Amino acid sequence: MTKLFIFSFLSFLITILQLSAQNTLTGTVKDSQTDAALEFTQVALMQKADSTLVTGATTDSNGRFRIETRSEGDFLLRVSFIGFQELWMPVSIEQGANALGEVMLGASAH
Repeated sequence: MTKLFIFSFLSFLITILQLSAQNTLTGTVKDSQTDAALEFTQVALMQKADSTLVTGATTDSNGRFRIETRSEGDFLLRVSFIGFQELWMPVSIEQGANALGEVMLGASAH
């Protein structure tokens, strides 16, 4: 009886830990002409199939963003900031930490 209880408890605990696991996508958004960090840039993780929003973030004062999601797979990343061209790029989210590096935005022609 105690072995069954211990096995059941451990199975339950492992399931809870897996459900609470977060995958992260990190990166830095910069101006492609000046290499300056772009703060308050909107970064959105979108479904690849229909471009619906999964989750998103805003860059900090150093242009860094961190998106947390339980989802894994292929997505689109939409990066937008006033006065710059909106950028859409494919990204793959794997379990755990996913470092994208620098994302460069070009100035808008308007």
